[in-house]
Amino acid sequence: MAPRTTRFIDSNSPGTLHDQIIGGLAAPSWLREGSLLDNRWTIGTEDSQKRRNTDFALRFDTVLAPGLRLSDPRCEHDSITAKVLVYWSLSPSEGSHSSGASVSILHRNYIQFVRWRLSCGLKRNASLTPEWIEKFFETLRDGGVLGLLPLDERAVAFANAVRVGRRRPPTYKKGKHTYFDFDSAAEKLGVPNGRLLTDTARRILIALATELGYPLQPYQARSSGFAIAWTPDSQNIEIDDGPYPESNAGSLMGRPTTRSAGRIGGFLRPLGYLWQLRGRLSHDPIGCNPFPGERTINSVARAIAHDSDGRTFTVPPLQACTLIDRALCWVLDYAPDLQHYVEEIERLLTTEEVRAHWNPYQAAATRVNITFVEHKSCTQPGSPWPIRPAYYPGPNAIKNFAENRPSLRTVLFDYLAVACMIVIAAFSARRREEIESLRFPAIHHIDGDAWLETWIEKTIRDLDKIPVPKSVEKAIEVLSWLSSMYRLRTKERWLFQFDDVAQADPLTKPKTARFDVYRSLSRFAEFVQLPPLPDGTQWNPKSHQFRRFFGITYYHRFYYPHLTALSNFYRHFDPDQTRRYVTEAARGGFLRQAEEKRVQAQRSELELARYQAQRLDDFNAEGEAFRFARFRNVALGKERISGWGGEVIKRQLDELVEQAKAQLDIAPEDDLPGATLDSLLLTFVEDKRLEPNSLGHSYCKCTSEPQDLRSAACLAAREVERDGAAFFSAPDPAFAADHICSGCPHNVQFAECEPYWAETIAHARQQLSCSFAPLLRALTQERLDMAQAHYSRCFGTKTGG
Repeated sequence: MAPRTTRFIDSNSPGTLHDQIIGGLAAPSWLREGSLLDNRWTIGTEDSQKRRNTDFALRFDTVLAPGLRLSDPRCEHDSITAKVLVYWSLSPSEGSHSSGASVSILHRNYIQFVRWRLSCGLKRNASLTPEWIEKFFETLRDGGVLGLLPLDERAVAFANAVRVGRRRPPTYKKGKHTYFDFDSAAEKLGVPNGRLLTDTARRILIALATELGYPLQPYQARSSGFAIAWTPDSQNIEIDDGPYPESNAGSLMGRPTTRSAGRIGGFLRPLGYLWQLRGRLSHDPIGCNPFPGERTINSVARAIAHDSDGRTFTVPPLQACTLIDRALCWVLDYAPDLQHYVEEIERLLTTEEVRAHWNPYQAAATRVNITFVEHKSCTQPGSPWPIRPAYYPGPNAIKNFAENRPSLRTVLFDYLAVACMIVIAAFSARRREEIESLRFPAIHHIDGDAWLETWIEKTIRDLDKIPVPKSVEKAIEVLSWLSSMYRLRTKERWLFQFDDVAQADPLTKPKTARFDVYRSLSRFAEFVQLPPLPDGTQWNPKSHQFRRFFGITYYHRFYYPHLTALSNFYRHFDPDQTRRYVTEAARGGFLRQAEEKRVQAQRSELELARYQAQRLDDFNAEGEAFRFARFRNVALGKERISGWGGEVIKRQLDELVEQAKAQLDIAPEDDLPGATLDSLLLTFVEDKRLEPNSLGHSYCKCTSEPQDLRSAACLAAREVERDGAAFFSAPDPAFAADHICSGCPHNVQFAECEPYWAETIAHARQQLSCSFAPLLRALTQERLDMAQAHYSRCFGTKTGG
């Protein structure tokens, strides 16, 4: 264990510079234990009764270079700076951080910057010049965060030194066996663990260990970041330089990593603080302003970022929608049967015959499996049935969760629990931290509607209620059942804390079933058999992508009709309320009013506006990705687009491609290079719109531009009904009926709209055959003519089949 305090000079010294500066700071309220002089700070800024995982541990003795730690006397100035940055960044007057989670990322990013600086031979921040700052930006642009250090060269040198006997291989004993210590090897290269190594450095160490007879073990892969499936998200509770966002499955599988402007901007933020707080860093003030004049953190981040114009479409829609579809099946279809299954096992565990068996659970589960009738969809991919008659997963199951039948503990506390989390994220637009902090009772009924009481992470940082659909209510019911034993035993209210079920004596011998969202999400995605990505690899979802799920399903809900659970859900759920919750707050809408009254008393208007804009950006990014994918298919001839508005878009796309071919001197019959087409489309989709109608009969391309609004048929219909013109900033879904939209110049049709119109024609024909009243027949005939004309124009035949 690391020493509690940091001492840099001989013990008979009257006091170090570190102790003088850091010891002179007032003890803050957010320091949960110990002293500011300690090498480990436990930071807590939230109420632990309202939010889970409120404490974040920051380490100030982490490795900076081979053989050098932050607690080394030679690094005293950097230790002081690291602590001062954290301390004052949490100050209401001088900082912009209010949570341990965000300040831990600031600390991690600063430490990585120090590693780069030391690798360049610069011992102090005061040695930094404009030329060195430019060098830092160039290195970051070329290699990303993990490419700042010469890790590949260090790995080669270390491996060669071990092979020739100049260095001993880092190993440790576990029982009778000896294993290669990968984290210790990473420290020899100047980083605290394998998650901060480049792919090449990882492979060099794995090859070295295998050559020495110490192959990588599964549990080592999980703990050291060497395995694709076990690489967690960027947030760690114990902050000793956790993994950076670009260190993900994409890079390990050979796909290019994403260096988005947002992530790069976050990494550059400590540089801004070094300049902003230079008056409090007199022991080692930065030698120059990293962002002089009109240069800002955001402008530099955009210049460095490797994504196209700073935009990335990182969540594959087919795979994400399939994941959500499977999660809905688990929550709505499988959960009731699973509860009945557990109850039957628990009933048998009370019988003398079963209790006398050497393995009572196995005996009970085997009997239940013989007579139990599963849900009718049990043969679909990702079904829990049949469940292996074992409570704990065996070693073979751990090696391959996709092919081996799951045990009950895996079914309940990996798959079912994470399925509930996915459903809540997808249809309430909540983040992982907020979902993990849900408490019983989480659902409240107000005027007949279900409202979810949840921790609001980014604005009020307190509990609040938001409207949710029935699927979320059902997921909460399932979690209430799963957590009931834990809540009964501990008297706590958390819904994502579980005790094992089907135990012989659960109250006197409690066993906690630990839920790890990273592990469970990875296992669930593998088990439910998501379709492969276009390059043949598997998508490994991450919990930070939850915030994108609502936007993905909102835009793609009609595009994947084979996902029956998702399609059925959207037939009974109007997403407009959740969409307004996401969008209106950023525009001063109705749901913002009550929230702002509390927020303004606690947080700045600027910070609130920034979060609301970010939440809207997340939603709009999925709309942009949807338009990009659909318009790209149209441009390549893979999809047909029709409708009055669709024909306009088709002409615009054709003109865009023709102009590009002419500029590049490409023959009209030849294809435009894919990268060029993508670049053109990224700009093309920016000011476009493609909103799905809630009934599925159309998409709408109408924007908020005045010329579009003046020609919108739904607004014209509203004006007639309301007997007068009014100001509109967007189309009105309440007046977007099929007969109105079919004649609108903004109407867009894709193949997934065809079934709606075919059903409309068939229904109108049926009504016409059994209608005798002249007026009703005339109205039905008018509707049939409208639908047939629309079908013929958009899908090629008059009858619709």
